[in-house]
Amino acid sequence: MRFVFFMVIFCLCVGLSIELAYTGIDAQTRLKLKLRKPDIVDLKFIDGGNWRYVMRNQGSLMYDSPDADQNGNHAGGEFPRGSRVTIVFAAGAWIGAIKNGVPVVSETMFGTEYQPGRILNSGVPFDQLVADSVNHPDNQVYVIDQSRSGHDWDNWTDLADHNLDGTPALLADVQTWAVFNDLDTSLDQDPSPDPGLGLEVILESFAYNLPVFENSVLLKYTVRNKTNAAYDSAYFGLWMDADVDIAGNDLVGTDSTKEIVYTYNVDETDSPKAVGISILQGAAISASKAKPLHAQKYADNKRILVFDPSDQQYKQRILQGDSILLGMTTGNYVWKAGGEYSNTVRYNALTGLAPNGINQNYLVNGWAYPSLTQLADKSPADKRMLAGCGPFVLDTNIAQEFWVSIVGGMGKDRYDAVYDLFSSHELMQAGYRGLLTQGKLAPKAPEFEVTPGDGFVQVTWDSLAERSEDAMALAGGFGQSNGFSDNFVLHDFQGYRVYRSRTGLEGSFEKLAEFDKIDGYGNVSELVLDSQGKWYYHSVYAGKNTGLQYAYVDSNVINGFTYFYKVTSYDIQPQIFGQDSIDINVGQYIKKPILLPVSTEGGLRTEPKHVTPKQAMATTKQDLNTVNVVPNPFYVMHEKGRRVYFTGLPKNCTIRIFTVAGDLVRTLTHNATSFNDRDSFDPKNPHDAPAGFTSSEYWDLMNENNYSVASGVYIALISSPLGSKSVKFAIIK
Repeated sequence: MRFVFFMVIFCLCVGLSIELAYTGIDAQTRLKLKLRKPDIVDLKFIDGGNWRYVMRNQGSLMYDSPDADQNGNHAGGEFPRGSRVTIVFAAGAWIGAIKNGVPVVSETMFGTEYQPGRILNSGVPFDQLVADSVNHPDNQVYVIDQSRSGHDWDNWTDLADHNLDGTPALLADVQTWAVFNDLDTSLDQDPSPDPGLGLEVILESFAYNLPVFENSVLLKYTVRNKTNAAYDSAYFGLWMDADVDIAGNDLVGTDSTKEIVYTYNVDETDSPKAVGISILQGAAISASKAKPLHAQKYADNKRILVFDPSDQQYKQRILQGDSILLGMTTGNYVWKAGGEYSNTVRYNALTGLAPNGINQNYLVNGWAYPSLTQLADKSPADKRMLAGCGPFVLDTNIAQEFWVSIVGGMGKDRYDAVYDLFSSHELMQAGYRGLLTQGKLAPKAPEFEVTPGDGFVQVTWDSLAERSEDAMALAGGFGQSNGFSDNFVLHDFQGYRVYRSRTGLEGSFEKLAEFDKIDGYGNVSELVLDSQGKWYYHSVYAGKNTGLQYAYVDSNVINGFTYFYKVTSYDIQPQIFGQDSIDINVGQYIKKPILLPVSTEGGLRTEPKHVTPKQAMATTKQDLNTVNVVPNPFYVMHEKGRRVYFTGLPKNCTIRIFTVAGDLVRTLTHNATSFNDRDSFDPKNPHDAPAGFTSSEYWDLMNENNYSVASGVYIALISSPLGSKSVKFAIIK
């Protein structure tokens, strides 16, 4: 009896869920969904950047059916996060090809023709392929974030990217992974004489909290044809029902130069937002097999992204021969009233054609801003849009990868929202490669060590951060040769910061010290856009030109208490400007700035190191075990303030520096008060260790004749009443 009661309740809940999912969907869609068997769906809400969006394990994204968050709205793309304003109702991939002479498109809209899970075999006809069980617990949406913990982190699927140490390859503030296939032909929306393509698709999403990329969600689709038949004339597309707040007043536009299709409002009756889709990296194809227009346009587009587990990031590889990468080759809006469900109409839409097959690539080509009176789309309605890539060959068991961005825009009115959308899109389009290949915009976090003493803690670190190259400079092409006001600084490292905490918890660290390059920077001005769409100048602190150091002694500690430390690096990239003009005040026009952060800091989220200072034991020869050279090796990137530090020294000693051939280079005499300034015997660092305990001495890389030393390996012999110790170190210029 209890079982019967449970089944009745279950059926009622399923029926209610399906009925709720129909809200805002046309009648024919409703009918088709009723005829389908229910999906085995894992649905996750993802919070990243300015987005809160839904990911599912069967191809659908940004679609919240059946209202899992119970807000009375099935839209699954909230922007900005926390605003309760949604600009995407649903989205999903369309993948089409000609199969046995007829067009077949495996697609996702409100329903989906995909089921969760991978395909277990390959190289056989479609009807011999075997799908993994949709009920397998691994066929879920995996979610990992910067907490680097939780069930999905501990059970990260073997099919996803891993680092060499076996940990998940976390490349964003939050990212997801799911796999699905199109083998269940009962899910097909449109009857076909030969349904299904035998596709296994992996979908990953990446969201960033960085100001530069917070308006975008980056998607990676890996599409593999598991059959034994290659498909010519294949296309990939991302479909979207973009209800920009209110659905009925939307317009669609495309810009073939920017390679984006987007939706915005026709008036100001609802929230001033916009949303767009762009295919950043499309299919690989031989230029000889591409359309002549595509072969010409993408002739130099040969850099493909490949994950390298040894570096824990993507690397750019150059395609060989005449292979090129396509971009977004078509932009379209898709019609309602049932026409969407025809394989022929869907394939036509992917190729850029109208429903009747008229050749009309970029169907609503043009953009709304600033030609306010000449809109390309003059018919506001509940619109759906499609970004397409093709044609290409979908060969047997060969993966094609597609990097796609979904970008949001907001502003003081609908046109300002489109402008913000374009700005965010241009940054992602220019910078996604650098973001993925460099890992972070910020310079590399220093490797550091902490050593406890009696009433003090010594912190030392290396100089590798100074070799960091700006990811955006490498990937974005921002420079005078491309029409910008100035060239990006490739090595824009600026300095180091030392932080301390009593608990080690995020937000509890206080800055103890900062050491920056001697380059004249004090404060750097940048032009930024506020939430009201107004431009204003903002001052960014760059440092006090102290000179770089690689050691710090914290004497403001108490023996027996534990302290947590971090050492970070930061950069300064003066703002540059493009060719477009903007009005920052009524009638005051300037060149449009590139809205990248002037300064970023690396290492803020690294694990801190903790120590407990304690009372010193009787002085013995073992004290010399604390002697060290930092940084080692020392990469000399800047002429000013260059020096290596001998740390953990006894209070009185002599330091003799030799080449490996045995030639004496320099002799330094050290005592407890000589740190940095032997002439006046006044310590330059007020936090240096108390007299009688370990202390530091620097060498300015000059020999006895005041000439700069060459790159090479050197040996320092430290002699003191406690004994002697030799330390080997390297200088690289």
